[in-house]
Amino acid sequence: VAGASSGAGTAVILAATYSVITPAFETPDEIWHYAFVQHLATGQGLPVSAAGTQALWQQQGVQAPGYYLAAAALTAWIDQSDFPAVYARANPHRAIGRPDAAANRNYLIHHRDEQWPWRGSILALHVARLFSVLLGAVTLWASYQAAARIVAPRQALAGVAVFAFIPQFIFISAAASNDNAVNALAALTLWRLVVLVNPGGERAEAGLQGRSLRRGFLLLGVLLGLAALSKLSALGLFGLAGLAVLYVAWRQRSLRPIFAAALWIGVPAAAIAGWWYARNWLLYADPLAWNVWQANILLRVEPAGWKVIAAELTSLERSFWGLFGWLNAPYPDLVYQFFRGLELLLAGGWLLALGRWAVRDRHTHVYGDERADARWAGGLLLLLWLAILAVSWLRFMHIAPAAQGRYFFPAAPALVMLIAVGLHGWGVWTLGRLVAGLLFLLSALTPWWIIQPAYQPPLPLA
Repeated sequence: VAGASSGAGTAVILAATYSVITPAFETPDEIWHYAFVQHLATGQGLPVSAAGTQALWQQQGVQAPGYYLAAAALTAWIDQSDFPAVYARANPHRAIGRPDAAANRNYLIHHRDEQWPWRGSILALHVARLFSVLLGAVTLWASYQAAARIVAPRQALAGVAVFAFIPQFIFISAAASNDNAVNALAALTLWRLVVLVNPGGERAEAGLQGRSLRRGFLLLGVLLGLAALSKLSALGLFGLAGLAVLYVAWRQRSLRPIFAAALWIGVPAAAIAGWWYARNWLLYADPLAWNVWQANILLRVEPAGWKVIAAELTSLERSFWGLFGWLNAPYPDLVYQFFRGLELLLAGGWLLALGRWAVRDRHTHVYGDERADARWAGGLLLLLWLAILAVSWLRFMHIAPAAQGRYFFPAAPALVMLIAVGLHGWGVWTLGRLVAGLLFLLSALTPWWIIQPAYQPPLPLA
């Protein structure tokens, strides 16, 4: 735990550095996310959207409001009346989503008033970014806690260290975006689901009853409600929670956990997030407001087939590891070759781990071994969540270009577990340190090597 906390602390320092070095609103959709925050912080209430809206928050106005409410509460003391003027500085020649662009990578035409000391909407933006950095730390902590109940703590530490220093995760954790809220709350929820099916040393199997079980359900209900209030992609966690409850009921050979879960999970979750989905139904005749969302985003002319989606997987891969700005400030190709090598390294480790299990461990595992069964159940829950996100992403890619790796960061505990298994498969304890160290060096260099030079203004003409 101390090692995980130290690694998370280092990642926080790096993310805080990214939040300062990255110019204002030069992360994907950040200016629209912040417009939602500013709308709330200036006392205008929750946005009401419509198809083809011209409001500053554009399509983000129908996002679940959890992150925005928290960020608005943190920034309400700041005079943000200058934001419409800052918003109007949008670069008409901006090259969004074009990593081959040699110029006009900047979404905004930046002015000197964005520099330190910050004030107005720029100050509020940096406060919101620091809030995101803290959410990133929560994501890492909860991911370690979940993974350490499935693999050995030392393996989990290696996994979270590697994930923590993925440059794109640090970059997104330094942005004012609801991605960070769903990352943190999904990680916390997955941790509690793993605890539910694998109580381990926290409480014996007999403790998974009565008051102890109700407390666990209540905490899970609160986290599910907050997750559902952070982003629609979190709704799949409810199905995962249902499976975890069924597993507990099966282990206890009783229906009581199911009835207890309906009360102690369902009621707090509905109380926290239900009002938002009811509001959507009343305003848009759609509890998810998906109809209004689609009416305000760039959709494909024709739905994408498998060949189109497969051709865009390279963009997904690059934006998972590191693709900065509005997906237009890439690393040199050699760095992406390093990332591809890391993928092959992990895949080889998974094959070795699978082979070791098939040859040796499978024969020593006895069905009914409660500890081993519980670890398998927890691991399968994490993998199922990753699969749910993958299916959701494919469905979205079918109608809109969305090849962005950040959509998989809500599965951080599953990714940490997979990284841990892949590294451990090689049987070399120092391998995790080596990979984490290389990623740390790359992440530490990136703000000055890639991000800052991308936004250097040209020399003034005489």
